[in-house]
Amino acid sequence: STHCISSAASDVYKRQDTLPLIQDADRDTKIQVETNPDEDIIRFTTTGTEYLNMTNGRINVTNTGKSLFIGEGAGLNDDLSNNNNILLGDSAGTRIINSFNNIGIGINALKSYAVGGANNTVIGHNTMAANTAGSGNVALGNYSFSNHTSGNSNVAIGTSALQGVGGTPSSGNVAIGYDAGRWNGSAINVFMGYKAGEDNYNGGNNVFFCLLYTSDAADDMQCV
Repeated sequence: STHCISSAASDVYKRQDTLPLIQDADRDTKIQVETNPDEDIIRFTTTGTEYLNMTNGRINVTNTGKSLFIGEGAGLNDDLSNNNNILLGDSAGTRIINSFNNIGIGINALKSYAVGGANNTVIGHNTMAANTAGSGNVALGNYSFSNHTSGNSNVAIGTSALQGVGGTPSSGNVAIGYDAGRWNGSAINVFMGYKAGEDNYNGGNNVFFCLLYTSDAADDMQCV
């Protein structure tokens, strides 16, 4: 026999010793098992669309345009077309609408990113947080490439690498190391090492290597 237990918030249908369905009052948000006989799949549906199911040790995300969002506000505005984005962390990619092939892991990673860019890989707190449309960037490390509002084909590895001055575009740079190229606002530079070229604001087509960082008589830190 079939029994129905109702409340103001939800309906729970119970068949013998099983619980095949839990759903809300208007029946468009639910957890289901046994949709088909003996299929052994747990299905999660919200607002009438199944977005998650579990089967054979796997968690499958569906109907999100091949994207994955985990964290409060992550991918909040994604249009769920075939964008292929992975956004993990509070507010990660929260403004993305139809940008594609992006990976943003960390709180506020790709936070301001919206429309037009693609193929970015960023990991760390506030990585590439101000950028709105850049493409082909790699930023690994907290605050790396965080202040630039645009820029393409940059590689920033290390805390605050290529952090940038607010609003300054920057493209074609490579920075590896803590604070490497931190305030750079130009294009086509290479920064290698701890704080290498951190004060290079406007110069382009340069190579900066920092092999040793010492203090002078005035106790000012110098890269030599």
